[in-house]
Amino acid sequence: MTFRQLATSSALGLVFSFASSALAQTEITDTRTTGVATSNVGTNGAADDVKVTGTGVITVETGAAITMDSDNSVTNEGTIGSNGSDDTTGILVSGGNGDITNTGSITLTANGPDGGITPTSDIITGSGRTGILISGAAPYAGNIVNDGNIAVRGANSAAIRVANNANMTGDITHNGTMTVFGPDSIAIDVAGQLNGNVKIDGTIGATGENTTAIRVAGDINGGLQMNNVVSVSGYVDATGTTIFNRLPLARRRTMLETANLRQAGPAMHISGNITGGVHLGVKRDDNNRAISTGGVNMIGSAPAVLIDGNGTPIAIGIVAQITDPNDENYDEELQYAFVNQGTLVSDGLLNDIDANTFEIRDAQLQGGLNNSGTMRATVYRSGVDPDATAPTPDAHARVIIVGGGAIAERINNSGTILARGFEAADEVYEDADNPLAAN
Repeated sequence: MTFRQLATSSALGLVFSFASSALAQTEITDTRTTGVATSNVGTNGAADDVKVTGTGVITVETGAAITMDSDNSVTNEGTIGSNGSDDTTGILVSGGNGDITNTGSITLTANGPDGGITPTSDIITGSGRTGILISGAAPYAGNIVNDGNIAVRGANSAAIRVANNANMTGDITHNGTMTVFGPDSIAIDVAGQLNGNVKIDGTIGATGENTTAIRVAGDINGGLQMNNVVSVSGYVDATGTTIFNRLPLARRRTMLETANLRQAGPAMHISGNITGGVHLGVKRDDNNRAISTGGVNMIGSAPAVLIDGNGTPIAIGIVAQITDPNDENYDEELQYAFVNQGTLVSDGLLNDIDANTFEIRDAQLQGGLNNSGTMRATVYRSGVDPDATAPTPDAHARVIIVGGGAIAERINNSGTILARGFEAADEVYEDADNPLAAN
């Protein structure tokens, strides 16, 4: 088997620091409707760092609120974004280098469809909105840090995207909150080459048909670490509220009549190499107390985690930074490509919908899979209507799927692996005198 190769690195072992060439910075403290560029924002049209202060607002109708096109940094403490416009961007990197830090809000909004959400309508209007975009116009060196909020609404949109022709050297660190709402959208999308790490200590929510929280379609020469929860669902009610919990029978029937029930994509979808593995771990404070734990909450039939080379075999390297068993800091639990110390949950939520937790195809997990947390799949069965002419509905709960072209050197479990199915008791026994037959 031949794999696409990357230079070897340890998970989260790459640390980057990128200094700006500018000695000052231009502060934006007012409200603007025209975007700015680092190459000419300074005095007399000079290049400069950009800082949007807490009182600053940039809301554009076209293009980007801030464009990094010179070797300068961008800091947002205020509010930037667009108001209902397609193909707009909060911060665009198109040829410059420097760190991007968001402690404020990047918001690209949109309206729901006229007439409300129906089973055949879109759940949102508009498309092509991106919070932070590394365009690939030139190689980019810099760190992206989100300590604030990024909220993007629209089809084919993203919160943070490294474009498929981009080459980025630096880390992507998410400590705040992040949401995407719309079909075919992605919260964190590494479509190009990333020479660095992705670390997720904040929460992520993604809603919509074929929508994903984390996608790695390019290669990561570093590690992917999650210390908080990402939640993905394709289900919404007629008001546009995302459904993450099983509803009572009456509300389920209302959803079937009035809402969008199309399926989301995998919560985490990996189709590129990751040299430093994937680690769902625990964030701790200075006193070693747990603050948050990595997890995936997948609602619908798509896998919570899908690792698939799509016909081109890929390789996921081991998580551990230290591989020498004689080293006092050696950790046997991290000598795997995929380490789950948190919770991976898939839930069909509605009747007769499959649930799949972890699936691997056309990929090698170097060292294999280690689970010391929880991996769970849950389905609900509606029962058999004796008067029905259609085939009996069914649903399957699968926790670990090792498909074609997959190599997992070992599967080690010291936690919980659980596949379970429930009767939809409120439906089966709705008529107590004539309960539906067992499914």
